[in-house]
Amino acid sequence: MITNLDDFTGLLQANKDSLEAYYTAIITQKEPMLLKRWFGYAVAKELQVATPTTEYAFLLDGGEYTDADGILQELTGLKKALPHIMYFYCVREQQTQNASIGQVEALAENSKPSNPTPKLTKNYNQGVEYINEVFDYMTEYDYNDDYIRRKLTTLNQFGI
Repeated sequence: MITNLDDFTGLLQANKDSLEAYYTAIITQKEPMLLKRWFGYAVAKELQVATPTTEYAFLLDGGEYTDADGILQELTGLKKALPHIMYFYCVREQQTQNASIGQVEALAENSKPSNPTPKLTKNYNQGVEYINEVFDYMTEYDYNDDYIRRKLTTLNQFGI
């Protein structure tokens, strides 16, 4: 797992102790699936090893590089991108709870439900921006040419 629960702040960090197993299960399921979908099996496998090679460590950690035009650029890296995406999935999956009668929305006394969509969309879109930086870098430096990378698209204000 690239994403660690300590990467989160706010809501997910506050609920970490009580929901750690839940968050870990979502991250463990979603992260490898998304990496494989985005980068193909070979690159996803390289990104998930305990000690990746230098080229894949750079994709994970990010850093400065000089592009083909000689301009200094900064790559954010997947370790900063993935927590944004995992936050989206953890909170989105938490909108309902299991009950004996099926899926229900949580009801708290003296409170009003809020819509998490703007915050989820903002986090997801920030992660997409960082991941698209990685795609651009990989395209420029010919990583895994047999896999066609497509830019990820952002979500709109409605979360779609």
